[in-house]
Amino acid sequence: MICSRRNFVIGLTMLISSALAPSNIDAKLQNESNSSLIQRISFEDMAFDSNKREQYFKQLYLEMPKDIQKYITEIIYDPDFSKSREVYVHKFLEYNYNYHDAQVFADQKIAYDKEHDAKIWMLASEYDDGKNIPQTICINDRFLEDMKNENDLKSTLYFHEGTHARQRYEGLRVGKFFFGKDNTCITYVNSGAARKEVFTQIREVEAYYIQYMMIQNGTSKVSFSFNSEVLTRCNSYYKGLKRVIPTSKLESDIIKEALKQWRLKR
Repeated sequence: MICSRRNFVIGLTMLISSALAPSNIDAKLQNESNSSLIQRISFEDMAFDSNKREQYFKQLYLEMPKDIQKYITEIIYDPDFSKSREVYVHKFLEYNYNYHDAQVFADQKIAYDKEHDAKIWMLASEYDDGKNIPQTICINDRFLEDMKNENDLKSTLYFHEGTHARQRYEGLRVGKFFFGKDNTCITYVNSGAARKEVFTQIREVEAYYIQYMMIQNGTSKVSFSFNSEVLTRCNSYYKGLKRVIPTSKLESDIIKEALKQWRLKR
């Protein structure tokens, strides 16, 4: 009886000592800390409270499908363009500009974005095309005004902007044609030039096509009104590309390829 009681006391002492061990206490605190960090911010909370928007978009980035996330380094909430300017300065310094020139070019980029009433934009450069460089996506409050729910927002971020990020990361592919830095055609030699606006139109045609197909196959579950809006824009950019009058054989060939590749099936 005495031996049994003694064993019980020893066992209880060891159990208490184990529970109070620093490693166990640290683990418990770490688990509690992680639980507080992973508390999800809802779309409604983010829309109501601007202080939650920066964390909300970090959250959406972490939730992004991995096959898209590889093309994007982060999503930045940037209501006053200040964070974009910092990234642009850093990019120009990487391209071996001095600090003064990097600031000047960054200011020119921001002025362009503001002039074109940017709501969602990518801190992209033609220097990055085809170099496997992940892109940074920026968002301001004007973009959020157009979004009615989180699924509509994710459709734009993941499948539209994600397509643009891939186009920069891998280079633009149109059928058998591949374009890298400065829209230089790698696989089609001595074919003449192609205008920047043609590439811009083609990029949008593909991005809206991919976004709409993700809605159609059920991957992206959006509102009825948003579905209609994406379809309208998809058709608009496609018809706009059809109206382009080519100025070179290269333009003619890539426009034909794009219209064939990203034509919506009725």
